[in-house]
Amino acid sequence: MYSRRELDDLEYRYYSEMKDGTRKVKISDSLFRCPFCYFHRKRDYNFDDLLRHAYNISGSSRTKDGARHLALERYMKKYLRPLERPSSDVSSLPTEVLTGSWITAGSSSSAAGEVNSSLVKSSSQRIAEAEPMSVSGEDDPVPSGEERQMFSPNSSLSNQDSTYPSKRACLTAGGKEGEEPVQQSGLSHGAPRYPQRRDTLAARNDGLMFVHPWKGILANISRIYNDKTGKFAGESGSKIREEFVSKGFNPHKVEPLWNGRVGFTGFAIVYFGKDWEAYRNATMFEKHFEVNQCGKRDYDYARDRGEELYGWIAKREDYYSRTVVGDHLRKQGDLVTVSGKEAEQQRRAFTLVSNLENTLETKSTNLEEIESKYKETSTELQRSMKEKDEMINAHNEKMSSMQQKARDYLASVKNEHEKAAQHLEAQRKEFEERERYLDKCQSLNKTERRKLQWQKQKNLMATEEQNKADEEMTRLAKQQQREKDELRERVKKLEKKLDDELARELEIERMRVGCR
Repeated sequence: MYSRRELDDLEYRYYSEMKDGTRKVKISDSLFRCPFCYFHRKRDYNFDDLLRHAYNISGSSRTKDGARHLALERYMKKYLRPLERPSSDVSSLPTEVLTGSWITAGSSSSAAGEVNSSLVKSSSQRIAEAEPMSVSGEDDPVPSGEERQMFSPNSSLSNQDSTYPSKRACLTAGGKEGEEPVQQSGLSHGAPRYPQRRDTLAARNDGLMFVHPWKGILANISRIYNDKTGKFAGESGSKIREEFVSKGFNPHKVEPLWNGRVGFTGFAIVYFGKDWEAYRNATMFEKHFEVNQCGKRDYDYARDRGEELYGWIAKREDYYSRTVVGDHLRKQGDLVTVSGKEAEQQRRAFTLVSNLENTLETKSTNLEEIESKYKETSTELQRSMKEKDEMINAHNEKMSSMQQKARDYLASVKNEHEKAAQHLEAQRKEFEERERYLDKCQSLNKTERRKLQWQKQKNLMATEEQNKADEEMTRLAKQQQREKDELRERVKKLEKKLDDELARELEIERMRVGCR
């Protein structure tokens, strides 16, 4: 986002580029092109469509693109407005164009002069009473059936009025070389009509049109003549601005006006801004000078101004004056009415609210879709977790049953082994007892001894067989334990594999939801 001053600078830059022909807007009498929408599918429009396109973008954005299209809107209204429009075309214009900033060209004083604020009403009445004065100080009304003289940027004021030649001025670089320039006694020379603009309200001098952004005009600023350069010099704009800030007018800047031939002209433009707070400051600025009898009318009627500083709000007669002030105002601003500015602000607010409503509706729809997908995913996750718990419980029950069977089998094998060992031990003792008995009796013969030897050998073999059986049982027990460990490891791997598969399924489902 850009600040207000940065947006104003951008707007002026693009406005100047279109004005000097760097950016082309008009292709033919009926076809116009947006010079900023390079990648837009549609770039060529008729006048009304392009004006609506520029208004929609400039009214809904405070970005660089918005400043571009605001400059385009200003440029089209000022330089590309059609010369004549049949009555049938008026109904086809968009309502926002007819009721917006184009109210400056209304067909009746009531349509252009309605203002809700009492402050604006009082200032409008006061402005309406102050008819612009000619250079000679006399009233210069224009008959209703006559047109004012067409304005030419290269025209001079030297032949306009021979009664007071000393009051023609430094502002148009007139006068003979070497003579001391004198400030012009009035800034109003009527409202010349531009050939490309047939503005009915602009042709009238009703005093309800102001220069926007709101500006004030300072006149009769003290000057010092520099003998070395042969030109005048004056106070800096920053010093004047600080004085006005201390009085509560809060101007953005004060720009003294200079002429290449005479130097400082004694006039300065006071920039207040675009918003209604700036308009209030500009009105206070004008009232301050009027209370001190240093307003516009006082400046026009004064014969000897002395060192008094005069000031007023820049209006229609100042905008069309053929002076350095008028040239500067035409470059830096446009004529608007207060009611037109209010309508434009309401239109922009309506557009902003409409865009916010559309955005809110879109966000709500997206939120509902996300909630639905979330509920669906949560249900699927709960179902998967339930299935996983059931599988784990079934697996645990099966493993418990297998382990119990293995324990029972090992217990039975151990019991049988103990019984066999006890039986062999009893036989061994019995044979030893018989051997002792035979040794005692010494009546055993060779056959008896062989039988005894044979019995002993059989007993030894049985013992070896029993040992082998014990070893085999031990080996089987170890093998069974090893198989049981392998089975546990395999169960753990299967559980881990099952968890990984469930995790992958959940991740896939989450990615599907994200892609939707």
